[in-house]
Amino acid sequence: MNINVHIIAPYEAMLPVIKECTPLFPNMKICVSVGELQAGVDIALSTKCDTDIFISRGTTAKLIKEAVKTPVIDMNITGYDMMRSLSLASNLSNKSALISFPDITTFATSTIDLMELPISVFTIKHIDEVAPLVVDLKTQGYKQIIGDTITIKTSEAYGLKGFLIHASKGTIIKALEQATELYHYMNKVNIPSKIFEVIVQRNYKNIVLLDNQNNIVYEHFTNIHFTNELKNQLYILNTDINPNNEKASKKYVEDNYIIEINGHFLPTFSYKLYILNKHDQLLNQAGLKVHTENLHMPLIANSKKMQFILQQI
Repeated sequence: MNINVHIIAPYEAMLPVIKECTPLFPNMKICVSVGELQAGVDIALSTKCDTDIFISRGTTAKLIKEAVKTPVIDMNITGYDMMRSLSLASNLSNKSALISFPDITTFATSTIDLMELPISVFTIKHIDEVAPLVVDLKTQGYKQIIGDTITIKTSEAYGLKGFLIHASKGTIIKALEQATELYHYMNKVNIPSKIFEVIVQRNYKNIVLLDNQNNIVYEHFTNIHFTNELKNQLYILNTDINPNNEKASKKYVEDNYIIEINGHFLPTFSYKLYILNKHDQLLNQAGLKVHTENLHMPLIANSKKMQFILQQI
């Protein structure tokens, strides 16, 4: 079985390295895109690739994790990547500074101290801090900025030389190996869940599950269309279900059918489960009675034919 992996690279220079790595994983179908930060998130949300796992790097990977439900692997910078990049940067005579987030700067500080490199380290918590910091460093006489792509672009825009911390071939291979391990683990763990899902679908034709934020996390329909009207009815009923009222139900008519919704509050997870049934025959349901009022209108029934009709009535 092929593993579908989508690598969202934060910079184009990574593409040739990824291309070298892909033949080493013949059981993977690897889709590659380029996008940093929100651009990477947009790619992940709108991707047309059939994806089991995303792979990205640094802050872009973190943002993608927050935006999608698909597992995301971060191509963590290795000691080799850091030492190689910092060594190349330190060979330049320009006054240099490294700007990045804590996950990089903590690692970089240890490496710089170990190698006794003349590089200053500055930690940021938000991307908006990069531009003011670069301007300040320029006034202090710094000529070269080391960091990720957004840092490099900002530095170059202010006339400073940028030096990118590159991910090596080994880092990408390690991330693809992690993707393989994660995929097999997920398959193993998900087998019981898939079995229970089959059982649920066999017993319930239409079912919806909402999380504790009232977001739809699972839905399955066989003979009901999830129309806007149904969604409205569902959310109306949703207001009646809470820890103090764990069950609620309602019925409404749509296209000459009765749609019955039974809601259940699941206290362990604070989730809400809705089981829906469609009743095809409106007048043949248990609990429904048809009442017909007798008409007390005068009828002209003197002829034999009219008397026969009245008798039949």
